[in-house]
Amino acid sequence: METSFEISPGIRISIRNSVGLTVVGRPGSGKSWLLNYIMLSLMKNCKIYPLICDTKLSDLYNLKRFMKRGNPDKRVAGTPSQVAGLLRRVTKLMDERYSNYNSHWGADWVDAQYMPVLLICDEYSSTIAQADSNTAKEIENYMKQLVFKARQLGGIYILLASQRITADTLSRNVTSSMSVKIAMERLDSISLNLAFPECNVKEIPYIDNIPGHALIYSDTFPNNVPIPIIAPDLSNVEVPKVFETLDERAKCNDYVKEDYWPFD
Repeated sequence: METSFEISPGIRISIRNSVGLTVVGRPGSGKSWLLNYIMLSLMKNCKIYPLICDTKLSDLYNLKRFMKRGNPDKRVAGTPSQVAGLLRRVTKLMDERYSNYNSHWGADWVDAQYMPVLLICDEYSSTIAQADSNTAKEIENYMKQLVFKARQLGGIYILLASQRITADTLSRNVTSSMSVKIAMERLDSISLNLAFPECNVKEIPYIDNIPGHALIYSDTFPNNVPIPIIAPDLSNVEVPKVFETLDERAKCNDYVKEDYWPFD
């Protein structure tokens, strides 16, 4: 089973024993293209099952029309209340997986042959800002459970994107637990500190303020210093068509059938 993808020449990202990935970047920084590249790469390599939270109702939300597996209404959320409902289903799936396989000492979701799930939350900060207080708390509670628990048997990889991630929308403990962090274009020192809490801001390399240029840090890197990368150019790729093809192809897979699967 393939559990990784190449994000830049010489840099592979593994979703096994990994919580997820944060992407921080201003509008026009190339953040959306990078999200699409990561999603399509994981669909191609791992036959991952994408779930989308996009309260902007933008391009990611519109992929709902191209989904070939399960019930698209259960896979895509476009309002804060729908996001809370989707996260509730994902959390229940995670708990069911632990309940069904936790007697196997040291095993993870790969050993259990669980289908990996990709949870994409685009503009997470905006979603929290739109939500009423009770819904916002529900979203934050589910997100914390997933971040702290999904790594081993959950088989859930979280892709969290925002213009800026602050302690008001996601606690430092949560952001620190994310295995990979990416910052698009050149950010100010405060934003860099929030994006890379493990790193010394003074040691972070300088990058050009050009769309697609970014810094990446992984907890697998030997040093606490982000590495400059250039995000792949998908301007000539028909993302919806590729998504549709990969989602259709993934119907044929070797993953175990789960009777409690909540997205059909």
